[in-house]
Amino acid sequence: MSAEGVKIGKRIRELRERAGMTQQQLAEAVAVTSVHLSNVETGNALPGVEVVIRLADYFGVTTDWILRGNVPGLTDKLGEGMANLLSDCSPAERDFLEGVVESTKKGYRKCIKAGG
Repeated sequence: MSAEGVKIGKRIRELRERAGMTQQQLAEAVAVTSVHLSNVETGNALPGVEVVIRLADYFGVTTDWILRGNVPGLTDKLGEGMANLLSDCSPAERDFLEGVVESTKKGYRKCIKAGG
């Protein structure tokens, strides 16, 4: 059990718990066994590259964050703030909120161009 493996497992468990998911639910969502996910979360196994990518896509985080955490210089203040705001959202909620932000941005820019 490596120290880095334990840290990776803790970050994955944190994402899962914030989403209110069981190990079985997350394992099914990213196509691994619940036994493997349990071993990853406890640091007894490392996830493969494909699994890290699927986890990052599922939770809307970077693979860097899963593998290395908050490394200085990898995230800016805005990105970190948005990540914190969205960290407890489900993938569906994140998709919805992304659409809200995009629509709001377009509306704001249109208003500014119109002199509003």
